[in-house]
Amino acid sequence: MGAIQMFDELHQGSTRFTINIKDSCETCYNVRLLKMYVELYGDNSQTGTDLPADVYLKLRHLSGSYFRDGTGHIKEYRQPLGSWRNFEFNRFATTNTAECNKEKMKGNKDSLFCMEEDDYRFQPMCCHFLSDSPCDDVLLGAEECRSPFGTYEISIPIDDEASCQSSSMTDKNCKDFNRTIYTKMNVWVDYLYWTDNYPTGPDDRRCKNYQRSKSQVPLSKPHLTLNHEA
Repeated sequence: MGAIQMFDELHQGSTRFTINIKDSCETCYNVRLLKMYVELYGDNSQTGTDLPADVYLKLRHLSGSYFRDGTGHIKEYRQPLGSWRNFEFNRFATTNTAECNKEKMKGNKDSLFCMEEDDYRFQPMCCHFLSDSPCDDVLLGAEECRSPFGTYEISIPIDDEASCQSSSMTDKNCKDFNRTIYTKMNVWVDYLYWTDNYPTGPDDRRCKNYQRSKSQVPLSKPHLTLNHEA
């Protein structure tokens, strides 16, 4: 699906988008999604005061997840459909790398233009100690960490009864919310992956040598931008 069609559908309420594993590094194995942040913006999204500053989104990971195995081949695995996650962003303070760098030059490390690993705007996407989501309910079906590479469903929910002058909005946008002013999307992802000498199968000596230290598992945050005019 192209970006234009995606936004045309989103303006009607919901759509899907894909993060392609072909865009990942060739030595990133068994990548697992920890946290995510999604925001929308457009040429006219920061004008006017008749709409609230906070915007609400809903997103879930669909069942297909793509992984690179130890031989370099890409494989698809079907996992249970992800639960809906609620996202919130301030339309007057969306992330911007260029503006972030300017703020850092001024000594401001807490600018909303910037996105850091421990940013409060990240939402946990699975049960993992690095995702800030406790695994207390593992036996009751807590969600395992999926691959970030796959297809997502996203919606802009609207409450047809809620006034835009109300201060009690929770997880839906007010009745006069204008979806069409949003024509661009930023997706920030926080994930972990195995970077070196990944086992090629259960008989690989690295699976049997318990004294061997595992490869370092670093964190990374790729930044995906989609544009309606693309």
